[in-house]
Amino acid sequence: MPGQVVVLHPDEIHDGHAGTEEAFGYQMLYVDPALIFEAVRVLSGRACSLPFVHAPVAINQKLSSAITSAFQDTREPLAIDCLVVRLAEGLIEADPYCKHASPPRHLDLAAVKRARQFLDSEKTRVVRSSELDGVTGLTRYDLAR
Repeated sequence: MPGQVVVLHPDEIHDGHAGTEEAFGYQMLYVDPALIFEAVRVLSGRACSLPFVHAPVAINQKLSSAITSAFQDTREPLAIDCLVVRLAEGLIEADPYCKHASPPRHLDLAAVKRARQFLDSEKTRVVRSSELDGVTGLTRYDLAR
């Protein structure tokens, strides 16, 4: 149903077939687990394992919204970083073992200002995350957050 999400973890066996004769339609998004792992680490402020969604079909607005936007938004590198952060947030929310108090987040206003100035000066081309990492000193997921 709209809004429902099925999360298949790496190496999880599945057949991809409909459970009934009526069939169904869906959108599928493959994400490198290493990207999710790094985003979860940045969001939680500590090293931790990948979130695990136990329910075969989850109703999770954050995940559903992020997946839908993946098929509507641009595929520029900075938009992809933002998408990975949104997916990580949804996965953290869906895993009861990941729900923990996040450490207070300090917003590095000087780094954000440097990012903005760099982006303003480079309006005519696609800017890569690695460039902003160098300019700001923040990770791609810190900056996307």
